[in-house]
Amino acid sequence: HLADYTANNEGQVPAKYKTEDGYALGNWVGTQRQSYRKEKLTEERIQRLEALGIVWEPRKS
Repeated sequence: HLADYTANNEGQVPAKYKTEDGYALGNWVGTQRQSYRKEKLTEERIQRLEALGIVWEPRKS
């Protein structure tokens, strides 16, 4: 889902964003960010997410 989103959109995934099939992608990305800040992700997972275009520190609007 993240790869599809980043391929078709620029920037961060909105917190409440759901895919067309109902997947709560915004919530999932938020969970990944929390795990990243708490240093609970492996280096491999970080690299894979970064390759997909995850934004670790979203801009405040």
